[in-house]
Amino acid sequence: MGHIGQLVASFLRLGFDAEVNYWSRSSKPGFEQTLGIRYVDKADLIAESDLISLHLPQDAGVILHRSEFERMKPGAILINTARSQLVDAEALYWALSSGRLAYAAFDGFYGDGTRQLSSVERSILELGPDRFLTTAHIGWRTFEADLQAQLYAMRSIGEFLDGRAVSNIVG
Repeated sequence: MGHIGQLVASFLRLGFDAEVNYWSRSSKPGFEQTLGIRYVDKADLIAESDLISLHLPQDAGVILHRSEFERMKPGAILINTARSQLVDAEALYWALSSGRLAYAAFDGFYGDGTRQLSSVERSILELGPDRFLTTAHIGWRTFEADLQAQLYAMRSIGEFLDGRAVSNIVG
């Protein structure tokens, strides 16, 4: 479970006293014990959850296919703040239009405006806000995040101008 997943788990557990189960590439026994959450395998998570929230890198590949949606509780909710490509579009459309999923919300949508949408992707959007909501992958964008980015940039410029090693080089 990564940093964002831990924050969401903490928010749900401490703020709403929700029962929180998670699946990840690695378990966090200390975090589990501190919060009273439970690591489960992917199949159990899918079958037992009322709400599934995705926080995975894009390179995780497609992790929700039709077979996973078929095993979900009827009326489950899917929140995807990672990348839409983690969810098979045809399977998502089936799950929403059949009622298997009550609702889905994505921060970002297939192609993120870089290409024409496929017919099934357009069909997902046509389900409307009563079934599906998407944002332009800007859920991270807060005043605090912008301020932090500005501070990093100013620090890097200062380090460069002073002839020091730049501390946050990427790449």
